[in-house]
Amino acid sequence: MGIELNSDQIFASYEAERWWHSASSDQVFEISGAAGTGKTTSIKYILQKLGLDPLNDVLFVAFTGKAATQLARNGLPAITCHSAFYEVKKEIERDEDGRIIYQPNGKPKVKSVFRKKEHIKKKYKAICIDEGTMIDNRMKEDILSFGLPTFVLGDLNQLPPVFGKPAFLVEPNVILRKLMRQAENDPIVFIAHRILDGYDLRPGVYGKSAIIRKRDLNQYQLTHADIVLTVTNELRRQINKLFREDYLTFSRLDLPHVHEKVICRKNNWTKSIGDNLFLTNGTTGFVEYVNRESYNGRSIEIDFRPDFTTKTFRNIPIDYKNLMNLEKSESQKSLTYGLDLFEFAYAITVYASQGSQWDNVTCLAELYGSNDFQKKVLYTMVTRAIKSVTLAV
Repeated sequence: MGIELNSDQIFASYEAERWWHSASSDQVFEISGAAGTGKTTSIKYILQKLGLDPLNDVLFVAFTGKAATQLARNGLPAITCHSAFYEVKKEIERDEDGRIIYQPNGKPKVKSVFRKKEHIKKKYKAICIDEGTMIDNRMKEDILSFGLPTFVLGDLNQLPPVFGKPAFLVEPNVILRKLMRQAENDPIVFIAHRILDGYDLRPGVYGKSAIIRKRDLNQYQLTHADIVLTVTNELRRQINKLFREDYLTFSRLDLPHVHEKVICRKNNWTKSIGDNLFLTNGTTGFVEYVNRESYNGRSIEIDFRPDFTTKTFRNIPIDYKNLMNLEKSESQKSLTYGLDLFEFAYAITVYASQGSQWDNVTCLAELYGSNDFQKKVLYTMVTRAIKSVTLAV
């Protein structure tokens, strides 16, 4: 079949085939594995063995738009879980007396009502979920209600999602531990597994990647990264301030500029590009246009392009005071004003990075040690990188 497997992957395919053809009532087959163990390669092989066409027979989904895009790059066309399993109805909000509630700008306040779809349009034979550790119990129940056999892929070495324990992958059917041969010399995989194994992280150059001391961190290593990852919000704000005021020489309260990096920090299911891409918390991207005439001291309108697509969200009214750290991030306050919540994203926290990847990443390891949580922090940081990582310890 043209796919080279190691013994772990062969075992996974055997177990998956046995599960698929058994009379078991278990609807889910779960595969966990660390970076470089070949989860995507394994599922491709399994689907071939089962005679399932990835383009027509299997619905591939991921929790975030960026994760779905990465699956597509690996030849598995995917959409987000929300667009696959839910539909959003837009309704005008009314008070207890049935009167329309208006925003400060005079427009009626619109709320989004999330409903599970009655059925999936296309007649798929199976579902495959990537980044399965991002799924909570409610979404798990909704997905399984469609009655399709479901493959779940994930990495239990990463930080757990912010809502707590994941619903999937509590006891996976298979855990891949052996590295694929082509991953053995990957510097990112090498660093990630040294973290998991508890080895000292010695400064040095590893291919295009590097481990450095924090004191040796320089401007180039920050500005040439696609994203800088921190642990705390305090350091995140410091790095973003450094970028804007020192590197870009903007004034502290300067309005956002075109091409600046920002991140959405509040789900808004009323705003979408087409049918598949919603404005969701954790989406990073760029300011494409700034309507300076819209600025009123509280808000300003921007166009926002996520960094994994060429499509753009238009005319988004964002909370200017939150963007500039003039007020504490409070999504409820922005909802009251009818505004979307954004932050600058030259640096973001590792928690905000979950479910996403970038080509080149610089990681600032504020926590460092051997306990499990700190390992998960560092491991999650490093594995956000696709091509190169600079880890400052």
